[in-house]
Amino acid sequence: MLGLVTLTILAIGMLMAAMAIGVIFTRKSLRGSCGGADVVDCDGESLSCGACPNKAEHQARKAKQNELLSHLSGR
Repeated sequence: MLGLVTLTILAIGMLMAAMAIGVIFTRKSLRGSCGGADVVDCDGESLSCGACPNKAEHQARKAKQNELLSHLSGR
């Protein structure tokens, strides 16, 4: 029984190491979702990815939303 547990833990550890090595060799950086929910800091400013390929589209959509909100609120 102890041998089976040890073998299982060893196998899982080897799989995790193989995945980590694969990530290292592909050299891909970890990225968040460009189309996900708007993430804001404590001041309410949008935290967006500078390398997002859809950055201009997201900024245009945000500007349109702000324009619509200001129009609806009468400002």
